[in-house]
Amino acid sequence: MIWMKALVLLSGVCVFVPSAIAWHKNNHAPRLTVEAEIVARRTDVGRTVHLNGPSGKAHFGPARTCYVTFQMEDGSRMEFYLAADNCGRMAKGTRGRLTYRGTRYLGFEPIR
Repeated sequence: MIWMKALVLLSGVCVFVPSAIAWHKNNHAPRLTVEAEIVARRTDVGRTVHLNGPSGKAHFGPARTCYVTFQMEDGSRMEFYLAADNCGRMAKGTRGRLTYRGTRYLGFEPIR
């Protein structure tokens, strides 16, 4: 029984520590704005569960996850997670100014 508690605790640590490290690095990374082009976009559709109030009834719905790959002027590429509502405006081949901090996407303004 104690080994199960230890296993649950270890699992929690294995999930929490890498997330905390990434969060810390992103917060201390410089905020950069660079010229970039969208070279790829992909969307994963999964399922999500929502609980409704005190009744606790659950309903399932689609969960969209969007990733956009940008290529900088020097040829390097970075892929960022975007909220689903931002993904629709991202078209392959669009050039603009990408703003990010570490691995955290902050914005993209197309050049017209």
